Amino acid sequence: MKILSIRLKNINSLRGEWFIDFTQEPFASNGLFAITGPTGAGKSTLLDAICLALYHQTPRLNEPSPAEKVMTRHCHECMCEVEFSVKGDQVFRAFWEVRRARSKADGKLQSPKVELALLGAGEEGRDKIIADKLRDKLEHIAEITGLDFSRFTKSMLLAQGGFAAFLNANSGDRAELLEELTGTDIYGRVSSEVFERFRQEKERHTLLTAKLEGLEQTSPEELELLYAEEQALEEKRKTALLKRGDIQAQVSHIEKLEKLQASNKQCRSALDAHVQYCDSLAPEFARLERALPARVLSPYYEQYQRAQAQQNQYDKNFQEINASCSLKQEEFHLLEGNCQLAKNEYQDAQNTHVRLENFLVEQLVPLDQGITSQQKSISTADAELVEIDARKTQTLKQLQDCAKQIKNSHDITKSVGEWLEKHEWLRGAQTQLDGIATLFQQYNRVKEQTVSLAKLLESDNAVKLAKEKGLRELNSQLVIREQEHKKLLSRSSSAKTALDRFLEELNKQLSLETLENLIQQNSLRKNAVAECKRIFEQAQDQKLSCRQILSSIEKQDASIASLEAELVSLRTAYQQANKYFLSLKERVLLENRIVSLSEHRAQLKEGEACPLCGSVDHPMLDGYGELESSSTNDELLAQEKVAEALKEQGLAKKEALIRQGAELEGLRIRAEESLKKEAETEQVWATYAAQINCSLLVADEGVPQFLEEVLSDIENIDNQYEKLSNLRRALEACQEEEKVEQNLLDALIRDKEIQETEHRYISQQCQDKQDQINSLCSSEQELDQSLQENLAKLSGHDVVISPDLSALGEWLETTRKECSLYDDKAKLLQTELGLISDIEKQHDQYKAVLSELNSQFAEAKQKQQSFMEQLAVQKAERKRLFGDKDVSAEREKSAQNCEKRLLSYQGLQGSIAEIERNLSALQGKQQQLEQQKFEHKDQLDRLAHDWQQRLENSVFEDLPSFQQAHLDDVEIENLVSLKEETQKTKATLEAELKTAQSQLKELQAKDLPNLSLEELKALLDGLESEVEACSQRQGELTQILKTNAEQKQKHENLMREIEAQRQCYDDWSHLNSLIGSKDGKRFRVFAQGLTLDYLIQLANQRLEGLHARYYLVRSDIQGLELQVVDKWQADSHRDTRTLSGGESFLVSLALALALSDLVSYKTQIDSLFLDEGFGTLDRATLDIALDSLDQLNSQGKMIGVISHIDALKERIPVQIDIKKMSGLGYSRLDKAYEIKGQAD
Repeated sequence: MKILSIRLKNINSLRGEWFIDFTQEPFASNGLFAITGPTGAGKSTLLDAICLALYHQTPRLNEPSPAEKVMTRHCHECMCEVEFSVKGDQVFRAFWEVRRARSKADGKLQSPKVELALLGAGEEGRDKIIADKLRDKLEHIAEITGLDFSRFTKSMLLAQGGFAAFLNANSGDRAELLEELTGTDIYGRVSSEVFERFRQEKERHTLLTAKLEGLEQTSPEELELLYAEEQALEEKRKTALLKRGDIQAQVSHIEKLEKLQASNKQCRSALDAHVQYCDSLAPEFARLERALPARVLSPYYEQYQRAQAQQNQYDKNFQEINASCSLKQEEFHLLEGNCQLAKNEYQDAQNTHVRLENFLVEQLVPLDQGITSQQKSISTADAELVEIDARKTQTLKQLQDCAKQIKNSHDITKSVGEWLEKHEWLRGAQTQLDGIATLFQQYNRVKEQTVSLAKLLESDNAVKLAKEKGLRELNSQLVIREQEHKKLLSRSSSAKTALDRFLEELNKQLSLETLENLIQQNSLRKNAVAECKRIFEQAQDQKLSCRQILSSIEKQDASIASLEAELVSLRTAYQQANKYFLSLKERVLLENRIVSLSEHRAQLKEGEACPLCGSVDHPMLDGYGELESSSTNDELLAQEKVAEALKEQGLAKKEALIRQGAELEGLRIRAEESLKKEAETEQVWATYAAQINCSLLVADEGVPQFLEEVLSDIENIDNQYEKLSNLRRALEACQEEEKVEQNLLDALIRDKEIQETEHRYISQQCQDKQDQINSLCSSEQELDQSLQENLAKLSGHDVVISPDLSALGEWLETTRKECSLYDDKAKLLQTELGLISDIEKQHDQYKAVLSELNSQFAEAKQKQQSFMEQLAVQKAERKRLFGDKDVSAEREKSAQNCEKRLLSYQGLQGSIAEIERNLSALQGKQQQLEQQKFEHKDQLDRLAHDWQQRLENSVFEDLPSFQQAHLDDVEIENLVSLKEETQKTKATLEAELKTAQSQLKELQAKDLPNLSLEELKALLDGLESEVEACSQRQGELTQILKTNAEQKQKHENLMREIEAQRQCYDDWSHLNSLIGSKDGKRFRVFAQGLTLDYLIQLANQRLEGLHARYYLVRSDIQGLELQVVDKWQADSHRDTRTLSGGESFLVSLALALALSDLVSYKTQIDSLFLDEGFGTLDRATLDIALDSLDQLNSQGKMIGVISHIDALKERIPVQIDIKKMSGLGYSRLDKAYEIKGQAD
């Protein structure tokens, strides 16, 4: 990375805009240049500008937003821009700018504007913007250059005080600096992580071992007792279940009998209640019979009623239209008068408006324009007077401020001069104080290191004692574990002997292979026995159910045959009764027709033609008049009731026949399904019976006994195998425990070896720290002597110095502040003297300006008075002609009055036309309605006559009797449905009663149990309790056995887990012994030592060119302390704190250049800036340092040196000189670097 140019504006004391191009002469031909100037002129400001442009902060102000402090006083903006190249092929521009609000010097600071651009990489050769946000720009800078702010200030820009920072740092500070520069903090984290992982693995190993010791397993003897108890409980439970089944069947029989008796009684009650309900509905059914004839006349009656209502509506509408026509005519006459009046008012308003407009245009408008012109002139004069007065006031204030400032500056210069004269001895004391402070810091550092090492030594001794105590405890644990291991070996041998003895006894009966084969088949045989039992019980139930179904089918066949015979008889009787009913109905209709023609017969006369047939002979005229139809009607009604009764009986029989047919079909289906299930049961039985070598059929009586024998054989084999399994498990458990104990013993041995290794390591650490303490004590004595010598030199002034070194730090701090105060007051004196001269010049200028403003104010006042007199004359004339009224308002008022009158007149005309249209429409509607009323009257008369004729010909005597009998269609349908529903419900209830009676009779025929229902339930409860107790105890035993099996599995899993974890624990233990530590120090120090070795190698290469007398080495292998080797004194080792000022600078410069090389491993560093640090060098040493810089320059590096040393200025011909401007607190560069017209 190489800096190509710098552009800055208003940074610190450098006010204005400046540009330095390092690619042009004189920098292009000589890359070594000096930045010179007096103290405080702003030499380091150029380096601040570079850092601000790249990283938005400066080394001297270690804060993220330094704009408030770096912006030049009384300016509203500041800016920095740097162009740099990376590896010579790409050129970038970094930009940073901050402004104040409203471009005012006292405005609020705005957010910085930043930019990073790649030059010439955009379209058409323009610059390409890479980033314009703060965070993005910093990330891109670090990515492009490989340097963040910290690396940049350690590799390219070595700021004030940074030369000796690494050399004079203590061990801890040097470690932090190495981590920051090289990123070796990762090794500390690795060391901490290794230690933490080792601790976790150790805790896990201990936890697993504790878990293993806490597992409890049941002994083989206890397991045998548990299995025997489980078998006995199973036998007891099976016996109780069989008894419970028998008692449940008896209880079910009694409960079913009681339920059928209650059902029979309920059916009887329901039937009686329904009969009473049917009787209560007789009046409603009578209403239904009367409503059927009225239903025939209902359409004609409703049509007549609708016509009557329509006629009434026509009459009402006709009356309303007549009234509306009268009102409209009255309203028309009234509006005609109002319209004529509105027309006259409009004409008067129009004439008035014309007269007003002529007066305004000819006289008033010109007068108002003149008044407005005069008012504008007066306003202009007023503004001019106000402006001149404000300028006078401001000038007077400025005169007063100048006088105050002159007085204040004289007072300040007097007091500052007196103070400087009193403290003249502080003028040259700063250099001597720096040397004393450096020695005092080294003395305190050595003392602190001695105390710190003493504490660490004490801590390590405590750790050493703890390790020794741990070793003693491990030895005692090893003895205990060896004794436990011997006991487990004995138990394992006993278990193996018991297993061998059992196998010998077993081989006398059957071989082990045969036993294992039988055991494998036992689960299938047990399942087959259980299934055979279930199938046998199921076959017995199916057989009983099939017999019951066949008996029910025979009874149902007999009942259906009886119902069919009864139904045939009822059908014959109903056909005869219905035939007679139809003949009576035809006769009644004929008689009614004859009676309905009685009116026409009464009008017939002998010899006149009949209007219907035209005959003039009427032979039956007298006979028809005596015809009576009431007896035929009575006979018809009686016959209808007979036919209906027969029909209802037939329907009831038919429904009963259908219901019983459905029941019969269901019974037959159930019979077929029962037979099918029996066949399926036989097939399933054959499958399971073959598995247990059973040749019996499912219906044979010897099946239960055979199954019991098979179960007994299975249980005998299970017991033998379980005993064998228990013995094997006991042997395996002993072997596992022995293996665990052996692993624990091995772990303790490994822990002992680790503890011994750590004890040796900590002992060596204690010895090393003791040696370091002895060396530091010697250095402390040497530094004390040097301090006393330097303090003796400073005692030549009239100053009292305390010989006590404990108070020296406070005295140095106080004296340094006084030196700094002396410099500040000297600067302040020069500034105030310059300000007094400038302010006196400004005071004379303000006096001249005030005299000019007084004359301008008098002229403006005279002009204002003339304008006001002319305005008063014009206002009096206008008030005489028009008063205070507004022209526009009066003109608008008059125009609005005309428009209002016109709109009123036009509105009345529109209303008259609307009323004429409405009146015509009403008259046309009146005529139309009158015609419709006349036509509808004829239709109503026809309907009334037709309705009256039909009413007279019906069975109703008059209209009230018809209305009383009339029901709407919904009510008739509801009554019909109700009648049918009651009939159907009655038939259903009778059938249910009959079915319940038959089932009750069938159940009563069976034998009843000897015990009562309560006694049977008490026995059943006892058996339930017994079964529940057995099941509960079986569950407990099952859980105990399951828990034991789980414990055994856990034991095996833990053993495997401990074995796997032990290997992991060993690995991490070994790694922890090498690099692990809780604070990460062990591995971090090792990595930092390697980095320091490499840094020393680079520094020695630089030091060889600077001063061949010295080279650097590490003071010890473990620590990070440095020593110098003096080759002129037989390679004697010296502490770096014993070097003189010049020697210390050369070594520090070599280290600084080495750090630059070390940090720049990611990028090539082609620019280097050194800020101060040359003040302690003599002439010869300075020449050596500059020769080294020339050598670096010859290698292609551009080097800028900041210093005020005259000898250095003479050696470096290319210089950037910064000059202070007297009295103003500002500085400037040469005019060649200035950008004209850009100063704030």
